[in-house]
Amino acid sequence: GAVSDWTKKIVEEYQQNFPDSQILLSTWNTENTTDIPCDVIKLEPPNDPYHINHQIIGSREGLKKINSEIIMKCRTDQFIHNPKIFQIFQDNAYPEKILVGSSGSIYSLYA
Repeated sequence: GAVSDWTKKIVEEYQQNFPDSQILLSTWNTENTTDIPCDVIKLEPPNDPYHINHQIIGSREGLKKINSEIIMKCRTDQFIHNPKIFQIFQDNAYPEKILVGSSGSIYSLYA
């Protein structure tokens, strides 16, 4: 997604909370990522005024670069502060499930 003033702070917090995890930022080739301290892939922005394909394309390309049993995908303007989020997922979901955070702090499981 778009790089904001928060993006560097989000990446640094994820590095602190998840030190053994690979962090990858998927963004558009129009974004400045010079100060972002993680792996970055830059993509051509989709020609889509409703932004429907932005997350699909970014997720697809990111998945090509990450090899892990559990992957957390979140927006560039979204903080996941709980360092136990992976444990919450493992304790509450079957491997074929997706844990999705709502706009609040409640998590939902989807097949």
